Amino acid sequence: MVTLKAPDGRTLEIDTERVDVSTALPQPDPNWTYTDHAGHTHTYGQPGERTYPTLELRTSEPYWCAECEDEHTDTWFECPLCGEKIDPGTRVDTSPKYIPGLTSYRIDGQEVAKEEAEALLAQIQAERGGGGRS
Repeated sequence: MVTLKAPDGRTLEIDTERVDVSTALPQPDPNWTYTDHAGHTHTYGQPGERTYPTLELRTSEPYWCAECEDEHTDTWFECPLCGEKIDPGTRVDTSPKYIPGLTSYRIDGQEVAKEEAEALLAQIQAERGGGGRS
């Protein structure tokens, strides 16, 4: 939360929620490398590349599953040179990750619209010589 005092004595509070987007699901491992049985090396891609630049994603024809009574397709990665099916390495990163959520604005403890808060913030910044929040 940011709390600022306006020149006229009012208090502006800006509070942005932190939304936890941490996950315990497996993710691609950027350090993964594998050499298949034919000697072809496969790795996780570099920024701007496909996730697995040396592998091709293959998809089966749709088929009916009697157990769950639904249609499925299977997908897998394989080496385009030798056809070996390859399961790329994964990792679980349990470190906390947050993104900004909803922002609320209060003047003297009363909720106000964003526009009203921004107008007061502009006054505070003008009084401080155009500086940012503190």
